[in-house]
Amino acid sequence: TGGEARGGWATLKHTLFPPSRMDPFADTLRRLGEAFRSGRTRAAELRASLKGVGRFLPENKQLLQDALEQDLHKSALESGMSELILCQNEVDLVFKNLHNWLKGEPVSTNMFLKLSSAFIRKEPFSLVLIIAPWNYPLNLTLVPLVGALAAGNCVVLKPSEISKSVEKVLAKVLPRYPDQSCFTDMLGRPKETGQLLENRFDYIFTGSPCKSKIVMAPVAKHLAPMTLELGGKNPCYVDDDCDQQTVANLVVWFCCLNTGQTCVAPDYVLWSREMQECLLPAMQSSITRCYSEDPKSSPDLGYIIGEKQFQWL
Repeated sequence: TGGEARGGWATLKHTLFPPSRMDPFADTLRRLGEAFRSGRTRAAELRASLKGVGRFLPENKQLLQDALEQDLHKSALESGMSELILCQNEVDLVFKNLHNWLKGEPVSTNMFLKLSSAFIRKEPFSLVLIIAPWNYPLNLTLVPLVGALAAGNCVVLKPSEISKSVEKVLAKVLPRYPDQSCFTDMLGRPKETGQLLENRFDYIFTGSPCKSKIVMAPVAKHLAPMTLELGGKNPCYVDDDCDQQTVANLVVWFCCLNTGQTCVAPDYVLWSREMQECLLPAMQSSITRCYSEDPKSSPDLGYIIGEKQFQWL
């Protein structure tokens, strides 16, 4: 009959093409799911993974700085300020507050339930996918990773393939630190990422409008919640009563931080004609003071990571 034929084909298909062969990620995702259900992401195991991420930063500081310099020409000062320190602060924040975050939150009850107690208990989602952006390849990888682990999730980490040097460090060195049964990283270009997204995840973090649109299409089938790290238009308004040199220093610094490859970098400045006459020379002076007469040769000014990003900026 038709039903038997379909059933026979399903059995034959499963025999000839087992799930692990059709989906290269199936075995890894199954292992992470089993680890979550076993409770390994809770309590002592959870803290061990977080401590591992905390050790990864100081133990590989120079390696990470070199990778950021190769990808984005970031100076050691900028790497520390915009990447390493922020990641370490996130780890420290979690350890300081994790005990309180894991407590149940008491809530009031009505008169019929006065003899009982009620509370809100926060539970992890389960399997989290992090598709990291390229512009802050360490910060926007490790900060969401720390948050996902702290909440008690298993994590699949996909570093950005555009920031190649940082991707290599995260792929080769980072897996030595968290609990391997609850964490994995996966490399690949958009094709492999598309295959990965055919699987069900319980929460997803990613960035950039273009990438978010690509991610949301397959994820919609599973109705998985997402966090999108996006930018926008960021006008800077300068009042006539402002101190021109102070404003110039701030605008130049924030525009040149990471060479403008920041989601909240100023897009344009609004000012009066009178302020323009004063502010433009002040900005030119600030650029010269920070990056010399020839900014392109300055060791403190980064690179735009690729031709596509240059055209976009």
